[in-house]
Amino acid sequence: MSKRLVDIIKDDRKYLAIVFFILVILIATGILSPILIENQRENWAATLSEKIADIESKIVNEFHEHEKLVIRTKDYVRNDLHEILDIKKVSYGDIVKAINLPKNKGYSLEVLAPNGKLIAWNSKVAVPQEDLFPLDYPIGETYFVRSDLVTYLTITDTIVTESDIFYIICSLPFEKHYTINNEFYEEISFTKRIFEEYGVHTYIDFDPLGQPEKDGRKYSFPLLNNRRNIIGKVTFTKPILDLTINRLNSQFKIFQSILVTLAIIFFGFGLKQDYLRIKYNSAKIVLLAFYLLVFRYIIYQLEFPSSILPGILSDASYFSSAFAGGWVRSPIEFLITAIFFAILCLKIYHYSTNYFLNGSDEKLKVFSKFFFLIFIPLTIIYFLGLRGLSASIKSVIFDSTLRYFRDPNIIPDLPTLV
Repeated sequence: MSKRLVDIIKDDRKYLAIVFFILVILIATGILSPILIENQRENWAATLSEKIADIESKIVNEFHEHEKLVIRTKDYVRNDLHEILDIKKVSYGDIVKAINLPKNKGYSLEVLAPNGKLIAWNSKVAVPQEDLFPLDYPIGETYFVRSDLVTYLTITDTIVTESDIFYIICSLPFEKHYTINNEFYEEISFTKRIFEEYGVHTYIDFDPLGQPEKDGRKYSFPLLNNRRNIIGKVTFTKPILDLTINRLNSQFKIFQSILVTLAIIFFGFGLKQDYLRIKYNSAKIVLLAFYLLVFRYIIYQLEFPSSILPGILSDASYFSSAFAGGWVRSPIEFLITAIFFAILCLKIYHYSTNYFLNGSDEKLKVFSKFFFLIFIPLTIIYFLGLRGLSASIKSVIFDSTLRYFRDPNIIPDLPTLV
């Protein structure tokens, strides 16, 4: 029995066996998906509580990572300044140089004299001198400092020398409240990062005395600093059952799309020997064209791989065309269509050169007899091909929002490269 099974799946037939197993998995996922979705509906109350707790934990962990960065930078700068200020003939230029080191880029650092006067700072001043005293929070405690443009996560500490006490303020931009559409703008948004990482719309009230959200569709919790004191409140939209089910359906669809794509590829490998045994090259070209056409149509209907690739590659705003009903509706769709077409053209060229260069005199005589019969159809096909090529080039240039020669970089950005 085992020997017979090995004989069946030997050579290229093993690919057909792989196709069979893929189809079994595909059918199994089709049966399991409704069961899992219904189970999600029935246990939604318990699932919702777990999801809320999980989202809260992730947001808190993200905040603590930012907090650690601020505290670590503050400690490094504080130690450097302590060594400088211990020198009796200290130069304020040395203080300025210490806080403007490249490793401190991105932070706002301020040094205040014992009398509260600002004596050194780097390129940014997060906390104005007049707003520092009296201290809103104890020394060594993180808190938020909000302005109209940027909210900072800040910590204040002291540098104690033999005779004086200096103050150091370290701040990290936490949330920008504006956007500028140019290449120099650097977006900083904790809430947007949470959305990109976990798909949760989040709002942060930087007032520690703010009231919790009363909307039942949202969940609020206090944001605690390194000393377990409230410095703000976080509100996020609770997961919705319909959206969760849609996301689950989308995951099943992506998985099934991958299986179907693999099945088509292995099916082609499984028929390779039969394909090579075909006597006539014209029949090979027709079968290959049919296989590629069906393959391209199926993955187009499945929206693969657009559904799993980054948005920048599947974003129709970069490139889109109505050609073939949307087969080149995005950069990645255009690339795939071009690859399929290139494969077909290369095989046609290969079979044609073999026919004319390696063909017998008898074959060439037969071709010369029928040449005049197919001359007119070939001419029509040739000019239609030129028309299609020119239309494709026109579509690539004029249907695209890409500016091909505007970018001076040697390696262009991803959409242009694709």
